[in-house]
Amino acid sequence: MTRELQLVRAVALEADGFYETSGEFGAKAFGCFPGKQKSQMKNLECIANSALKVADVLDYVKKQIGKDKPDNPWREDRFGECLLTHLETDIRKRVGTLTVNPPVTDRAESQRVQLQLIREFVRQMVAQYEFLGGTN
Repeated sequence: MTRELQLVRAVALEADGFYETSGEFGAKAFGCFPGKQKSQMKNLECIANSALKVADVLDYVKKQIGKDKPDNPWREDRFGECLLTHLETDIRKRVGTLTVNPPVTDRAESQRVQLQLIREFVRQMVAQYEFLGGTN
């Protein structure tokens, strides 16, 4: 099996382990972004899918948290801060636990895999958000 196929398989297996946590984040997002604010989650998903580097996604979340407006939903119940920590720290740790031989050690490969894991996590989170009625 080629290295690329090993990584695709490992990312898919790892992403299956996100289901509970991504569901919790999706439910929290549903509480923070009701009704007409559904575009916030869709925009995050769009950024994650089009990003060329991990920092693009992290910077988007930081920018949303930092917006100076009353009742910023990204700040509600520390949603944005918790999401940022999860994407930046928890997902990065998972790159090192992937079952591939040799392990992911190259910086560029590590960043690429982390971005794939972030995309999977955000996709699952948005699916849970929409399931709970975020697109109605």
